[in-house]
Amino acid sequence: MGTYTLLTLIGVVLVIAYELVVARTGIFRTGSYWIAMGIIGFFQILVDGWLTKLSSPIVNYDPDSFSGIRVFFDSPLEDFGFGFAMVTLTMVIWDQLGARFGDGSTVSASVVDAGETDDHELDAARGATDPSSGQST
Repeated sequence: MGTYTLLTLIGVVLVIAYELVVARTGIFRTGSYWIAMGIIGFFQILVDGWLTKLSSPIVNYDPDSFSGIRVFFDSPLEDFGFGFAMVTLTMVIWDQLGARFGDGSTVSASVVDAGETDDHELDAARGATDPSSGQST
């Protein structure tokens, strides 16, 4: 097993474990995550294919460093695992920071997407306080 293959597998497993065990943002259960991944994947196929096409490669891979499996216009399979891990980790951390710093991006997005909110529910989901009383709404 090549270095790129091994590191990609480790990265994918660690990111999935981080989300499921530590962060627990629930991102894998959201439609917006899978839509975003589909859009990113589509463009990754185009760009990665252009960069790695065997007929005229811009980027060359050491054959000993990856599995040798090429998909979608000659792209190494590992590129998609690496892309998955990188984008997923970024989105998970984004959600965590939004929840930690109180902008409510994670909570408000899920509440609004469900179409079950008014301004008071959204403020409560964000952990907002009523400025006049200083109490949580």
